[in-house]
This record gives sequence, C-alpha cells and structure tokens, in this order.
Amino acid sequence: MGPLAIHDPDRVQRHGPGAHSTGTAGSVIRQQLTVGTLVAFAALLTMLYRPLMQLATMYVTSQGAVAVFERIFDTWTFTPNVARQAQRPAPAAVARPRGPLST
Repeated sequence: MGPLAIHDPDRVQRHGPGAHSTGTAGSVIRQQLTVGTLVAFAALLTMLYRPLMQLATMYVTSQGAVAVFERIFDTWTFTPNVARQAQRPAPAAVARPRGPLST
C-alpha cells in the first residue's frame, strides 16, 4: 500500500497510534507533512477562496440590484386607474329625478 493508505491493520503496530489518524492532521502526526507546509497550504486555500467568495457576493448583490431596478421600471411604466378612466368615454347623462326625495 502507498504511504497514505488508511486501512492497513499493521500500520498502528509499525508507526504507533498516530498512524491511525486520517487526513492532514494524521499526516502531520506521522511526520509526512510538516506544520509549516500545513499552514502554508491553509493560507493558499484562503487566498484562493476569499476572491471567489467576494465574486459570489458581488453576483448576489448585483442580482438584487437588477430586481430592484425591474420594480422601479414597472412603477414608472404603470398607468394609474385615474388615467385609465380618463381614456374611457363619458357616461350618458342622467335625467333629473322627478318628485320629492326622501332618505
């Protein structure tokens, strides 16, 4: 098996209890990876993911701005009911009531 094999039953006997650990912490314990290399790798990942997260945040913000502008333009192009009623023809004249009115 390779140096990073996980399921090797004799590994614990050959390399001690730290050899049972997996992942990067296990590699540091087994002295296959130095602490400095691990810190450098974590810093590299941070330098890689931070700009990607900033781009994703900018995309979400821009999509929210597009939605707001769509609402604004819908409001500008909206014709209120009063203007629509002014375009209707006037109703026919109503004759004056005859006789007394009571409430």
